Amino acid sequence: WGVYSDYKYTPNPDLVGYNNDFPFPPELDVKNDYLQRRAARLQQEQDERIDRVVETILAQADERGRVLDWARQNTAGWVENEGGWQALTPVEMIADHQTKPELMADGSVRLMTVKGAKKGGNMPPGVTLVVAPPPGGIAALRLEALPDPESNGTVARNDLGSFTVSPRVELWRVGESRPEPLDIAGGFPDRDSWTFENAYRVTSVEDRWRSAPRYAQDTQRVIYQLRRPVEIAAGDRLRVTLRTTDLARARLAASPLGLRRVASALDPELQQALRVAQEPASAATLSQAQWRLLAGEFFKGTGEPDAAAYGAALETLREIAACREGMAFTMVTEAVEPLVTRVLPRGNWQDESGAVVQPAPPQFLQGKGAAKSGRATRLDLAEWIVAPDNPLTARTLVNRLWNQFFGTGLSAVVDDLGLQGEYPSHPELLDWLAREFVESGWDVKAMVRLIVTSATYRQKSDFRRELREVDPTNRLLAMHPPRRLGAEFVRDNALFAAGLLNLDIGGPSAYPYQPEGYYVSLNFPKRDYEADSDERQYRRGLYTHWQRTFVHPMMANFDAPSREECTADRTVSNTPQQALTLLNDPSFVEAARALAQRAMKEPGTHAFEARLAHAFRLVLAREPTLEEAQGLKAFYATQLDHYTAEPADAAKLAGVGLYPTALDLDPPELAAWTQVARVLLNLNETLMRY
Repeated sequence: WGVYSDYKYTPNPDLVGYNNDFPFPPELDVKNDYLQRRAARLQQEQDERIDRVVETILAQADERGRVLDWARQNTAGWVENEGGWQALTPVEMIADHQTKPELMADGSVRLMTVKGAKKGGNMPPGVTLVVAPPPGGIAALRLEALPDPESNGTVARNDLGSFTVSPRVELWRVGESRPEPLDIAGGFPDRDSWTFENAYRVTSVEDRWRSAPRYAQDTQRVIYQLRRPVEIAAGDRLRVTLRTTDLARARLAASPLGLRRVASALDPELQQALRVAQEPASAATLSQAQWRLLAGEFFKGTGEPDAAAYGAALETLREIAACREGMAFTMVTEAVEPLVTRVLPRGNWQDESGAVVQPAPPQFLQGKGAAKSGRATRLDLAEWIVAPDNPLTARTLVNRLWNQFFGTGLSAVVDDLGLQGEYPSHPELLDWLAREFVESGWDVKAMVRLIVTSATYRQKSDFRRELREVDPTNRLLAMHPPRRLGAEFVRDNALFAAGLLNLDIGGPSAYPYQPEGYYVSLNFPKRDYEADSDERQYRRGLYTHWQRTFVHPMMANFDAPSREECTADRTVSNTPQQALTLLNDPSFVEAARALAQRAMKEPGTHAFEARLAHAFRLVLAREPTLEEAQGLKAFYATQLDHYTAEPADAAKLAGVGLYPTALDLDPPELAAWTQVARVLLNLNETLMRY
């Protein structure tokens, strides 16, 4: 069904209230190896970052003193309260005309809808809670959504059982006339939310937290990490505005602990270190391990002494949350009673006079097998497709494999081996390969090995003039047909030569560089594109995010189909746009720069000839000819002169892409080698398979 909640015509009661903001059930969580590996890699990166800051702190006596002072000031809130959370009971509540707040005995606030109130007004919907936190540090706030008896024991004031809330936090300091806005860097709910952006689930929900109805009767929590932890003085106030019309009951808490996604209990070793820190002579009695624990919490709770590292740690925390503990969603189907299927007289689907039929292959293709008793299933279909006496499947697959390795199948029309296709150029070979494939147990690897080790595949690709009239399209395979790499592999090839290609298998889509504003005409809904800023930038083209009708420009320029229709065999073109892509796409410029660094550093010499030979081996797997070496050496000299005279241009070129520039390389020299690498990556030989 096309489901829009405004129309309220959905025939399935399970889908009432859903809309196009988020996917429909049923879904399942499944273990995802890629996400598990990525989460572990990110956590290791986070631990190493914190360890580096801890080493800096412990190396300075003044910083050690600050760690002790901070620990002593905040210890009471850590040890006495569960998980280090200090409850924040409102001292004032300011609500809009639609909401009536009521303070409960446990410090929570019940939010009731004012009957008959009209929507509108100057204030945002919801409530502003003014709290008086105790003096000390605050790195995170926790919002709890509590079931309320007045809302049928659920967390929401609606029939769906889902609430939406957006927070805004301001700090009013004593004696100041204006509040200080506190930025939220990440909001981490303890349960999956219904918050989506561009049809993807958002795991850090600082802008909008929307709960799922299946948790309607459960207490739910979200931890909001502040972008910059703050120090609260006596008399300071926090104003927390909860923009919501359907949250039933809320409770606030604060913590001096930072960089946490879950409100877990404190580590016993940390608790012991905090107790020791309270002692007058703690500076001498704390063990090295306890010092490291305290210094780590000091950094995570204050962001000091390295604000840049703290910002990077917050971003890493968001990325770890996006891995969802190594679990991914997969859509599933639910079994239902099969529909009645009839023969349609003259194809008229409205004519129900035809005979009722059961699932079965077309009668003229069934063969002489015994008739099956009962209704056939998808398993029966699968078994028929790969039956030993069914040659169609094996023929089709080996023809596609031949197309993949030779550019043209034994029958050129790979998606139609019937009468409307092309009669095979080598019918006996096609039949023999199909039989070999079946007898091997449908072993695709064995079939690939058979093809690529054949004398036909291992022929030279040199053009044979004597065949120009006899076989202009090389259908008789008297030479190996050269052909251009596919769109995905053009980029993969450049990244691999540069040493950048990420070979991770599985996981969600990757977002390579893309021209700004490319999606400007994309509507319903409008979508933003944010390129990946970590190792995902270098994932294989197979994983590139695919926006139907808005194919990535690099892919489109190299003939990748739009996926608006099935494309079994791609068109191969040769256009100026392809050359411009290879010269100007940031992915290829960055690859050229990384390739230049490899050429300069890996040979272990400054000799131009050795560096050029290494670059040729990386890109083309051969040595340069004398003519090529002389031409590129002259080109290199002109580029070196230019970048020596214009160092700003060299710096600009070095700034393209994420890959870090080696600091021990001379910038003009690196820029000149980058231009040489761009030439190599643009050669026809680089883009072709011979």
